[in-house]
Amino acid sequence: MGTASERLLAGRLAGLLYVLGGATVVALPLLPGGTRDHYGWIALIGAVCLVWGLLCLFVIDFAQAPPLLFLLPTAGALVLIAGTMATTGGASSPARYFTFFLLVYAAAFYPAREAWALLAGLVAVQFLPLLYDTGATSGQYVGELLALTVVIPVLGGVVLKGKELLVELRAEAEDQALHDPLTGLANRRAMLRWLEERFARDDQEALGLLLVDLDGFKDVNTLHGYQMGERVL
Repeated sequence: MGTASERLLAGRLAGLLYVLGGATVVALPLLPGGTRDHYGWIALIGAVCLVWGLLCLFVIDFAQAPPLLFLLPTAGALVLIAGTMATTGGASSPARYFTFFLLVYAAAFYPAREAWALLAGLVAVQFLPLLYDTGATSGQYVGELLALTVVIPVLGGVVLKGKELLVELRAEAEDQALHDPLTGLANRRAMLRWLEERFARDDQEALGLLLVDLDGFKDVNTLHGYQMGERVL
């Protein structure tokens, strides 16, 4: 999941999505294609989403949370989406479009292997109405299903590639910020960061600091120019 700040952002965003999802689920039967035949189950799904979302937002410390605490709720979201589709119209349920929110979330925050597994789960959720909805075999649904089967992995791959490029750019920027561009040696900022991490440890190991000075270096720059000074360094 990356750094503590990234885990915290992922947890808070998951909470927000669950809260919005819980509020939206109870309104799905009122939308075109929805049905009120199983409103008790719909209310239960909405309540579960709302409670978990509030826990994510105000209780759980995601900065220190283990990876499993991210994976299980996201996998659970697949079950909730499938259940919402089954109770709000099946193949015609507007709940099927919740998968795109989960797609972007999984691709943005999860490692590639876990993200692709969840994307495969999203495709499987789209196929489930074929098992219980007699109207799911209609031409319109089959056409939409085939389109989603292509769109979901393609869009997920685009988000994953974009995240990979951002990670590479961030690593490059951090390396440039912590190293001298001429010599490649760690700079003052890197030294201060290392000292902060070292002093934050609980052990009592001795710590020494060695200072090295280059005598007469100013004269090299003055007499021979900065280019020669760079060669000396």
